[in-house]
Amino acid sequence: MAVASIRTDIGSMRQRAAREPESADAHTVLVQALANSGRMCEAWGATLAGLAQCPGDAALLGWRDDLRRQVPQVTLPAGDRWSEAVAQLRIDLQREGEALDVSSAINRARSACGLEDLPRLEALEQALGPDASAWRSTFASMVDSAARLPELLPHGLPVLAQGRSDTLELTRAQIRALLAAGMLGVFPSQDWRDLAMPDFDFGHILVEELAKCACMLQYFRGTLAQEADLHGELVDFQRNLVLEDSPEATVSFWQNSAIKLAEVSILDEGGIEDAAGALQADFANEYIGGGVFFSGCVQEEIRFAVSPELLVACLLCEVMAPNEAVVIAGAQQFSRYAGYGHSFEYAGPWEDASALDGRRRRDVHVVAFDALMCVGDFQYQAEGMLRELVKAMAAFQGDQHDLPPRRRLATGNWGSGVFAGDPQLKFLLQWMACSVSGRDMDYFPFRDPRMCELRAAVLKWSGSTVGDVWKRILQVHATQPRKRDASKWKYHRP
Repeated sequence: MAVASIRTDIGSMRQRAAREPESADAHTVLVQALANSGRMCEAWGATLAGLAQCPGDAALLGWRDDLRRQVPQVTLPAGDRWSEAVAQLRIDLQREGEALDVSSAINRARSACGLEDLPRLEALEQALGPDASAWRSTFASMVDSAARLPELLPHGLPVLAQGRSDTLELTRAQIRALLAAGMLGVFPSQDWRDLAMPDFDFGHILVEELAKCACMLQYFRGTLAQEADLHGELVDFQRNLVLEDSPEATVSFWQNSAIKLAEVSILDEGGIEDAAGALQADFANEYIGGGVFFSGCVQEEIRFAVSPELLVACLLCEVMAPNEAVVIAGAQQFSRYAGYGHSFEYAGPWEDASALDGRRRRDVHVVAFDALMCVGDFQYQAEGMLRELVKAMAAFQGDQHDLPPRRRLATGNWGSGVFAGDPQLKFLLQWMACSVSGRDMDYFPFRDPRMCELRAAVLKWSGSTVGDVWKRILQVHATQPRKRDASKWKYHRP
């Protein structure tokens, strides 16, 4: 049976006319209509029929006027007000011989754009330190990047909307320009109307979030040193989905699966971002980025802070449906950090040695997938477990351009903090989905006492099938108390 809660009303989506591809210059936003093993969203069926195929069975489109009318667009800076704001920033931030007053400079530019003044940017000023003028060249480069937005994105910037397996490909120069406009406080407010979109507004960070300001400054300093490479390197933003008629969206698939459980390595040291070459889990909010633009400082927000190129996903990605996940390939890490939550702090620069792949992306793959917000016993019911398995399957598809063998998944206690999930159950569900997806798993339990018997449990389950695990979970839930905080392992192999 297909679970109603994971349906996406694909049949009601508007059919889009077949379109011919056009060539794109180095700065054109590219959209890839993914073939996805023949299970294409119905709305793209007519489109694919009319497209010339590029290498990798993906149709590569330059973003044109006819497409902009059919797909929601990000509002980008433009016009006389934008030119005036850039000119004001150049005067205030690039002027030698005077103290650098970033608060006044940013608010004057905001006024030129018709935006409200911000309170004094105390967090940014503190992150700059006592000699703010030492950052003058960095700020000058930020203004230069932001000023080039109309040139870098001449065809606009589309949204990755729900229900479509699309990929958006941006150069790192385009991303730096978007982030520079945001950090300088002059990125336009967005009127999304009927779209449910995350925030993309740096105002709170500039005023209140010292550690995040420090991470952003390190990003701009680090990319200034990489400036010659930014136009040639890419970052992909890809929305994955599992269709409602997929076998994986049924209970019968999981209870009857004869697929053997994948290999699991349990790692007590380091973190998910340290797993080089893996598909790295982002324990996301359904609104990607979560509270990164506010006071949030848990797993997702920290990852986005130390790897700021991920922040552009907040501008591009509509809220994730229960059968969707977002993969971002190519976003580098620029900062070290210490602490978690209220203790999160910037701990210095990070040298990311990730090599370029064949698509000119850094070999860093992050997948954002949101867990259930667990209330009552729903997570222990078959419908709740199926929702999590479908979500995990969307995530563990990974990047459509990845070459075999499939990279391992680096993950941990997904949805088991503020979302109140049971980490033992969530581990097993991720293990099942990894196995079906053909991935081995690196698991970081983060010293959670509820996972203290994990190694023994993995050894006992070795050689079993996905169906064995599903059936055992249901048996345990039918006969034992459902305690998410239990330290004793509940799901023993019979």
